[in-house]
Amino acid sequence: MQFILLVVNRPQVFAIESIEMSRLRGFTLIELMVTLAAGIILLAVGIPAFTTMMANNQSAAYANDLVMALNLARSEGVKRKLPVAVCASNTANTACDQDNWENGWLLFTDVNTDGSYALADDGPLLRVWGVPGGTMTVLAAPDFVRFTVNGELDNANDLSINTELAHCTGQQGRAFRVTVTGYVSVARAACN
Repeated sequence: MQFILLVVNRPQVFAIESIEMSRLRGFTLIELMVTLAAGIILLAVGIPAFTTMMANNQSAAYANDLVMALNLARSEGVKRKLPVAVCASNTANTACDQDNWENGWLLFTDVNTDGSYALADDGPLLRVWGVPGGTMTVLAAPDFVRFTVNGELDNANDLSINTELAHCTGQQGRAFRVTVTGYVSVARAACN
């Protein structure tokens, strides 16, 4: 049996490891400053765009809730064979509050067709939408929107509702339109 003796030159290996380790210690001051400057520039550009995106999303969410309420009122009127209305809610969500859509809205069967909700006359509420998130201002709106048993608007003319967020800029407002046939549409609108 023969043994082969291998000799490893340890100082050379150590010298290579120490050279590699000296290169991997960290950032230089210049590299750190350049990285921080780039990060600050990205934040300066990104934060305003992010806040605009958040405002647009908030306005779209509010619009979707209102469109859903109006479409649900139309379909419930056809299903129940009764006039169904959506009105602005009071702060307790128990009665209609004319022109104050910022508190939310109520969906109810408007049996006596007066456009106002009363439990004794109209029965229980079908649905309640509370205060929408954020500060929303309703610029123009009718006291209520009522649909007939045919799903048509109980009005001779189209209705419109205009809303916008607090600190609204550009096209963040929303313009709702309810046609006489009951079709509900929403579009972006310029802020006031």
